[in-house]
Amino acid sequence: MNQEPRQDPTLAAECVVPSMPPLHGVPPGLEYLTQVDQILIHQKRYSWLQSNSQYEILNTMGQRVYFAKEQREWCGPRLDIRITDNTEVTVVHLLLPTECCSADMELEVYSPPLGTLIGYVAKNWEAFKSTFYILNPAKETVLKMVGPGWRSGFSDVNFKVKTPDEAHLVGQITRTWRGLQKEMFSTNDHYSIQFPFDLDVKIKALLMAACLFIDYLYYDERRRNNN
Repeated sequence: MNQEPRQDPTLAAECVVPSMPPLHGVPPGLEYLTQVDQILIHQKRYSWLQSNSQYEILNTMGQRVYFAKEQREWCGPRLDIRITDNTEVTVVHLLLPTECCSADMELEVYSPPLGTLIGYVAKNWEAFKSTFYILNPAKETVLKMVGPGWRSGFSDVNFKVKTPDEAHLVGQITRTWRGLQKEMFSTNDHYSIQFPFDLDVKIKALLMAACLFIDYLYYDERRRNNN
């Protein structure tokens, strides 16, 4: 049986961010997000036999902040990803229920260890553009994300993060174009997430979840076909 690769516990100290003390009002493990306005997400494939998606979540200096790993179960959720810190403690849990439970493309985002609901990322199907809604636990729209649609050319793909009325640009999620050769022969996609420094840390976590949701909806099928 092939075992899935684990996070490397021997990573040099300078390659990871140190743990931070708890902050009032901040979900456990998300304290570091209070200090940044940009996060990078690199999809990692360790072998062609790897069937689940894994990601390194980095700061702009290349230090690892979190690690995300997709869980796969027969007849399980359509998407189940756990984001862990550098001690392998789960800090965010992403869950997209099975189609038999719900046909909606509404990602649920939780904060362990108590399983507190942070909010939702909802996909709205439109003909010529892709739209996502960042929702709070009461399912009220906090932010709106607008992308270019299902297909894009040989360039970066931007999902603009806006206020619900689209009057103001708040941030952006970008899938980085890595060049024709890498796009054809490598499945390790790269993303960057930009948001205001003072944005609520829970919303930052939802944008991080939205980026992984985008990767699942848009690019995961291509990776599996390549395998």
